[in-house]
Amino acid sequence: MLFSLTLHGKTCGIKQKERQKQIADFYHKSITDANKSFLNKPIKELAETVQAKSSSDSR
Repeated sequence: MLFSLTLHGKTCGIKQKERQKQIADFYHKSITDANKSFLNKPIKELAETVQAKSSSDSR
């Protein structure tokens, strides 16, 4: 039991460090043209696209 708790703690620590690195790296990457296109679209258009994909996926 103690061994599994120790392993669990180590695994959680590793995952937390990986997550912190991914988040830190995310904010230092350049915005691509695809990102800019997405960010410049009106919310209404984005919502319609998501809803259209959701309804076609559920068929």
